[in-house]
Amino acid sequence: MPTPTDPWSIILTSVVLSACVTALIQFINSSFERSASDKRHLREQAIKLALEQWQHEAKEERVHMAGGVSGGKVFEYHGPPARDLYKVVFRALRFVDAFSKKEVTESNLKDSLSKPKPE
Repeated sequence: MPTPTDPWSIILTSVVLSACVTALIQFINSSFERSASDKRHLREQAIKLALEQWQHEAKEERVHMAGGVSGGKVFEYHGPPARDLYKVVFRALRFVDAFSKKEVTESNLKDSLSKPKPE
């Protein structure tokens, strides 16, 4: 059985092999980066929507406490407490976690959404 004694065949084989290994590692890394980017985008959108919802609820509460749109009794109101904001954002992030799983089933949703609520 002949052995390759030509140094160029050894160099060429090692270059091709290292290029294949590098390409495989880059492919795996890019797939992880893409999924992380998608999750990050979902969470950013969920937080933006939660903030908008919180601001809308605060505006409705101010109108209600002021006696409605037509006027009436006026109460001093300094906005909703920050604790309410935390609850709204926490709830939105739990929904994102629940629906970002590969298999969304009723039991998975119940488990994800029945986590302890923040106090």
